[in-house]
Amino acid sequence: MKLYLAFLLLTISLTCQAQVIKVLATSEQQIGSIDFFHHLLARALDVSQDRYGDYQFEYRQFNFSQNRSLKMLENGELDVMHSMTNSNREKQFLAVKFPLVKGLMGHRVLVIHKKNSAVFENITQSELAKKIACQGLHWPDSDILEANKFTVARILSFEAMYEMVAKGRCDYFPRSILEIDSELVRFSKLYPELTSAKNVMLIYPAPVYFFVAKSNFALAKRLQDGLTQLEKSGEIEKILTQQPLTKPIFPLHKWKNARQIHLINPDLNSSIKSIIPTDH
Repeated sequence: MKLYLAFLLLTISLTCQAQVIKVLATSEQQIGSIDFFHHLLARALDVSQDRYGDYQFEYRQFNFSQNRSLKMLENGELDVMHSMTNSNREKQFLAVKFPLVKGLMGHRVLVIHKKNSAVFENITQSELAKKIACQGLHWPDSDILEANKFTVARILSFEAMYEMVAKGRCDYFPRSILEIDSELVRFSKLYPELTSAKNVMLIYPAPVYFFVAKSNFALAKRLQDGLTQLEKSGEIEKILTQQPLTKPIFPLHKWKNARQIHLINPDLNSSIKSIIPTDH
C-alpha cells in the first residue's frame, strides 16, 4: 500500500510539473525585439494554460546571430524562436503560421549618412537598386533585395552594418519601422553622422512566425491556439500598440508621406499590400 501511494504521488508530481521551454535570453543587441516576442510568447502560453498545463522558461544566452539561433533550434538547445520566414526555414522547422507583427517587419526605412540626405530625397527604385545596401549574411531580406536586382553587401556582424554605412562602404541599411528609431538612438553616440531617409520605404512580404522543431507538434499546436485566442480577444492589437518595440510606429498614418517601393518576395511567390495609408 505504501509503495502504491509513493508511486501515485510521484505520478501526480510528474504530471503537475511545468513544461520547460528553452528560449533565447535577452541580449543587448536585440533587447527590444526579444522582449517583445517573449511577451507575446508568454501570453500565448498563459491563455492556453488551462488546456495544456503550466510552463516555465529556461533562458539560453549567447552572442546573437540569426544563423546561430537557428542552429540552436535545430539541435534542441532552443524549443522556440521568432524569425522572418522563408521556404527553407519552413522545410527545416515547424512554422506557427500566425503573423506576429502583421507584416510590418517588411516595411523598411533606410539608415543613411546625413551627408547623403539630399540624394535619397527623391530617389527612384532603379537609382536605389544601384546603390549598395548592407544586409545580413543569412537574412531572407538579402535574398529578396537581390531577387529584385538590388546591390547587396552581405555582412555577418549586425554592428558592422551600421559602421559600414557611417564609413561610406554601404550607401544604406534597410531597417523595419519596428526597429529603426530605437537602433538609431542606440548607435547615435558611436555614429552621430547617421540618420534615416523616412521619405522612402521598401515594402515586401516578410511574415515573422514562431518556429519550433519539426517534431514538436504539441508546442506548435499550443502556440497556434494561444495566438488565435489572443487575436479574437483583441489582445494582439493592444500588445502592438502598447509594447515598447511596436508602440512608436502607431498611428500608422504617420508614415503616409513615405513613397512606397513595393518588392516581390519570390521565395513566397508574393507581393504585399501595405496596411499603411499613403498620399502617393
